[in-house]
Amino acid sequence: ARTNDLDKRINDLDKRIDALDKRIDALDKRIDSLDRRIDSLDKRIDLAIKITLILTGSVIATLLTEIISRIIFAR
Repeated sequence: ARTNDLDKRINDLDKRIDALDKRIDALDKRIDSLDRRIDSLDKRIDLAIKITLILTGSVIATLLTEIISRIIFAR
């Protein structure tokens, strides 16, 4: 009788371990998916920073051109 009870408990524990393994696998897949999304967002942020720098440079160049032309034509 004790052996039968132990077998049942071992069986139950095996089932619980299998269920936990499946949950771990599912979490691994979610982590991989989130990693890919983070990489994608990093690329988009890098692109946004580059565009911002280009636009900022363009605005600064326009302002400098305006300032220089006003200095030249003020004389």
